[in-house]
Amino acid sequence: MKDILSLVERVARRQGPSDDADLRDYCQDTQRSLREFSNRLALTLARGFHDGQLSHDFCDEALNYLFNFIMEPQFLEAEEGLPQPAFEIFQAFDTTEYYRGSEPPELDPVERYTRPRIAEILRRQVAD
Repeated sequence: MKDILSLVERVARRQGPSDDADLRDYCQDTQRSLREFSNRLALTLARGFHDGQLSHDFCDEALNYLFNFIMEPQFLEAEEGLPQPAFEIFQAFDTTEYYRGSEPPELDPVERYTRPRIAEILRRQVAD
């Protein structure tokens, strides 16, 4: 499977890291390390969300799966730590998963936290 967006769709439908064969096959087929793959997948999701092509919920689910994948001991041992910007992108989406008691309930955490953080991450990627 060469198309990362197709892979994103398949990954996002999974509930946990029980079957990582698609991810490892993609890395092998494209000759990418797990770190390169994780960053590319996270950036694809971030760009899709930023451009309005992918929903917040879709990206959040896919990034939750990716986070479980990169937290596996064999990944951390092989890659020597968390990949960036993948982990930062995961954190930007994760900010919507909890309520901050000091904020008004009508506040949209996606617009307040996730969207600006993703825009900043993508700006830095262009600058690098």
